[in-house]
This record gives sequence, structure tokens and C-alpha cells, in this order.
Amino acid sequence: MIYIIIFMGVTFLGVGYMVNERNADFLLSGYNTMSKEQQQAFDLKGYLGHFRKFHLFLGISFTVLGSLLYLVWGSDAAGVFVGVYPIAAYLFFLPISRRYFGNSKQIKISLVVMILSLVLIIGLFVVGFREDPLVVTSEGIYIKGIYSESLRKDEIESVTLTGKLPEISYRSNGFALRSIKKGYFKTKEGETVKLVLNALNSPYILITKADGKKVIYSGRGANEVVAAELKKRFPEIYQE
Repeated sequence: MIYIIIFMGVTFLGVGYMVNERNADFLLSGYNTMSKEQQQAFDLKGYLGHFRKFHLFLGISFTVLGSLLYLVWGSDAAGVFVGVYPIAAYLFFLPISRRYFGNSKQIKISLVVMILSLVLIIGLFVVGFREDPLVVTSEGIYIKGIYSESLRKDEIESVTLTGKLPEISYRSNGFALRSIKKGYFKTKEGETVKLVLNALNSPYILITKADGKKVIYSGRGANEVVAAELKKRFPEIYQE
């Protein structure tokens, strides 16, 4: 995560100095769609001054704050920061852009897109951080949440505790921070597994379905307690 923070911080710094008066015709959004007359009337030099100052501030503050969050509160807090801070910062920069571009259609669209993106990302983090419990019933297993799983007893081949997770190659669909992973992930062996990890809390509950597909679950409490309930309810499919 720290390398991502540094890379993104340097990128923001680079953007501020990459756009200049010579290449603004191609690189500066909004300005590159103006007519020649509109470009001549536009205070490009003044705008680029604010543009560079903003990206200098964004690059430095992103790197410093992101690194501090990572060192003090860990990777998950830094992950939230990486997702939210840049969008929030650009929302503060929009009023400066409006002073130069006016109340243009592109500025309005940018404002709407960024607000929707910020709401979506915050909503995703809220859902992702919420604990998804595993419920044991007489009929089977139900995992609540956005990646819910409902399995009857005859759909389960085995349930066991495992001390380690498979080596993950990449996330194919889902939500992932360091200690929270929910969704579908590809292992280095090429197998797709469903993870519902509310925390990196070993041992994990490994559910192998009748079709061979695997679900790995971890709550924030003791997984052994849930495993004991599974063993009591379904001794024929529970494996020590």
C-alpha cells in the first residue's frame, strides 16, 4: 500500500507540471474543446498557475497523510484514504475552475460525476466494513451480506477449519483491503474461490460445495465457535 500511495502522490505532482501553455490545446480538459476565439480570451496562464499549485498541494498532502495513516492505523485506513481523498480534493478545486471556465456544461457534468463517485465509494466502504455473519440453521448455512451465500446441507460436501488462505493472484470481482476481502478471487493455481473475510482471523472456515467450488469465511469473533456449531449441526459433513 505504501508504494501505491507514493506512486499516486508522484503522479499528482507530475500532472501539475505536465500540462503547460504549449500542450494545453491537447491535454487541458475543457480548454481543448474551445474555439480559437474562446482560447484567446481565456486566462490560460492564470489558470495553469492555480492548476499547478493545487496538484502540488494534492501530491504532497496525499503522500504525507496517506503514509501517516498507513503507519499509524494500517493498510485498511490508508486504503479508504486512497479511495476518498483525491475525489474530495478535486471537488474543492472545481470552484477555481468555474472562475475561469464559467458555469459550463462540462464543469456541471464533472461536478455530478465526482459527487456520484464519492457517494458510491463511501457506500462501498460502508458495506465492505460491515460484518457479514455466518448463520447456521437446521437446513444449512447462510452467509449474509453483499456476497451472500445460502447453502442447503445437501449442497455442501465438507466443512473444515484451515489455518491459511490460498495464495491470491488477483481479485476478479469484489471488495478487498488488507484484512477485509469479500467476493471472488483467483488463486495462483488458477482456481476461483469466494472469500467472505470480515477480518484476517485464523483459523478460517473452509466450505467445499458439492460442485467443488470453495467458500472461505472469517468473522471478527472466534471462528472456532461457529465451527463448533457447524460440527454439532452437521457432523456428517464436518471434517476435523
